[in-house]
Amino acid sequence: MLARFKKLHRKKDYAAIIPHSLTYPAYTPASRQAEEFHASDKHIKALFGGDRAGKTGTVSYEFITLTRRNPGKLYWCVALTEDKLSAVWQWHKYFLAPWEITHINWRITNEIPRFIKLRDGGKIQYLTWKSGAGIFSADSVYAIQLDEDGARVMNTAEQVYNDCLSRILDCDGYILLGATPVMGKNWMYRRIYLYNADNREGKTPDPDIARWTVSLLDNRYISDEQKAKAKGRMSADEVDRRFYGLFSTLQGACFKEWQDDMVVDFGTLPADCRKAVGIDLGYKHPFVAEFGAYHNETLYYFAEHYKAETLLKDHAEAIRRIELDMSYWHGLNFRRYEARVCDHERQTRAELEEAGIWTDPADKAVDVRIDLMNRMMKEGRFLVHPRCYELARTLPLYHYKEQRAGSDQKEQPVKEDDDPVDAGGYLAMYFEGGSSYDLTGGFAGSV
Repeated sequence: MLARFKKLHRKKDYAAIIPHSLTYPAYTPASRQAEEFHASDKHIKALFGGDRAGKTGTVSYEFITLTRRNPGKLYWCVALTEDKLSAVWQWHKYFLAPWEITHINWRITNEIPRFIKLRDGGKIQYLTWKSGAGIFSADSVYAIQLDEDGARVMNTAEQVYNDCLSRILDCDGYILLGATPVMGKNWMYRRIYLYNADNREGKTPDPDIARWTVSLLDNRYISDEQKAKAKGRMSADEVDRRFYGLFSTLQGACFKEWQDDMVVDFGTLPADCRKAVGIDLGYKHPFVAEFGAYHNETLYYFAEHYKAETLLKDHAEAIRRIELDMSYWHGLNFRRYEARVCDHERQTRAELEEAGIWTDPADKAVDVRIDLMNRMMKEGRFLVHPRCYELARTLPLYHYKEQRAGSDQKEQPVKEDDDPVDAGGYLAMYFEGGSSYDLTGGFAGSV
């Protein structure tokens, strides 16, 4: 009886019995590089490219195809953040037919899965790079999709990559990577980009690795007009990385779009415009508060408090005095300050709160902040009143550390005389909502 039961209920290969036209939605690769990516039989494949170049859609299609061809196995999808995981999930939903999914275990928010179970017995787990070293352990994982470079959110991204290599080793599995090289010539450049059959830097080729570079120009689903518009919006440092998808090392001034005529006496501002304060904490280093208004998508820095070796109660009084000063405004319906975004040091923030100045922790992603401010400068949406003397003085001086030849280059600005720039950057991130690199709009897909 038991043998008969097992025979009647044995696991079926649904990928084989469901018609090909139903299991695979209409799909055309977004570029020539995507076609080569799909055709390659390498076990570690990387598609480096600019924003909206079709990387995520290409890698997701390959990943879902592997789940169909190899049923009953464990798969991982790893993204930078939950927001990025949500974007990858949208592609997976598109490529998976509804009847192929038997169960979804949701996260608490945003309807992002923790894992999904497939009808053929497979399981896809959805992780973030910052999930922690203990998460990246299992007996074996057949294929792992890595979305973007985890170094953007953690210092141990290369170790996560090493853990992933260990997971695919015993099952001869796959790692599929799609990334924009915004972190420069770091571990991804050294471990994946250089270690290929056509490298010219004397490295030993890894026969399991293949990589391609794809630019926004290569995407068939973005119009020439949108491509030109996107390139025109990008700052000088963004074009190589975010448009052409190239590994480049940032050097010299951080704000290459800065112009001296951005320091201008713009007079009073409408009383009903949005207002906020950016605060960089300090004692020996100066305590800085930059006051900004956001009107017609332009950021106006209109006042500044800059002082070192001063008690917090005095800083609090200075902030209140500027916030209550009506000489900066014209018109009716005064709109109150909506936020004070601040450095994260909790003890000092607690003492400021005791003095009546409530704050919220700022978004401190340095690379995103620099890109964002450069883009605002290029678009003429970044103005500094002469009253903000220290901000105007330090913006053009802010520069990257000199890179040593042959080092694993992690680009960081020099941490000297940067307090006004940090405070001003917190405001830009607050008003603009942080990182938004979809400069083309629309669906850059393959349908």
